[in-house]
Amino acid sequence: MHEGAERLYRFLAGYFRVPENLEKFIYLTQLNQGEALKTAISHWRSRMFKTNGCLIWQINDCWPVISWSLIDYYFRPKPAYYYVKRAFSPIYIALNLRGRNLQVSIVNDTLQCIRGVLKLSIQKLTGELLFSKTIEDLEIEANSAKECLIVDVENFRGAVAVAEVSFNGSKVINDVLIGKFKHVEFPDPILNVEVNKLKSRTFKVTLTVKNYAYGVYVKLRNLDAKYSENYLSIPPNSRAEILVETPKDLTVDEFRSMLEYGFLKW
Repeated sequence: MHEGAERLYRFLAGYFRVPENLEKFIYLTQLNQGEALKTAISHWRSRMFKTNGCLIWQINDCWPVISWSLIDYYFRPKPAYYYVKRAFSPIYIALNLRGRNLQVSIVNDTLQCIRGVLKLSIQKLTGELLFSKTIEDLEIEANSAKECLIVDVENFRGAVAVAEVSFNGSKVINDVLIGKFKHVEFPDPILNVEVNKLKSRTFKVTLTVKNYAYGVYVKLRNLDAKYSENYLSIPPNSRAEILVETPKDLTVDEFRSMLEYGFLKW
C-alpha cells in the first residue's frame, strides 16, 4: 500500500500543529524532517564508538520530486540540509532528551584534546533564567565523546536549554526546546535584521532576537543564492549571522528589497 502525503501528515502531527495553509505545511514538514535527522545524528554521535556512523538517505534528487532528500534537483539545499550540517559539526554539543532527563554530551571529532568550560542554562522563551550549571576544567579527548551532564527537566517543559562550550578562544553553542513544539506558545521573537555588504556578491545578514526564535530563515526572492546557515534557532537575547553569496553583484538596497525572512509562529 502506497503512503505518501498521509505519512507527512502523520509524522507532522506528532510534533507540530498541522496547518491548513499549503505553504506553512511545506515549511513545517521540512522542519520536522530536520528535527528527526538531527535527533538521530545527535544520539548516534554521542555514542561514539558504540555507533560508528550513519548513512543519510538521500543527499539529492535526480528529478524534481517531493522526497526526503537534503538537496533538491536544482541543487538548492532544503531545511534539513542545514540541520544535518550543524549536527555533524566536528565539535558538537549533543542535547538528547530521554524521558524526563536531558543528557548533555560533547563530541570531539578532531585530533586535538579540548579543554574549556561548559555552561548549561534553561530559560523561558522570553529569557528568564530557570536553571544553570557550569563545569570548569572540561576536558574532551581527541576523537571521542563524553557525557558531561544529566539534568531532570520534567518541570521545565516549554522552556529552552542552551549549552555553550568555550575553549581556546572559540565557542560552540547548541540549544533544544524541552517538549513538543505543538504544545508551546511561541512569543514574538522581536527579530531585528541587519544587512552588510562584505565584498562583491557577499553579504552578511545579522539576526538579533529578544525572545526565542525557531526555524529562522532568510532567502532572496527569485534568486538562487548560497547561505552559510539557515533554518536555525536563536536563544533569547542572542544573535546569529548568515553569509549570503549571490550569483550576481547587488547593492545593499537591491539586496534588502529582495530579502525575505521568517520564523515559526502559529
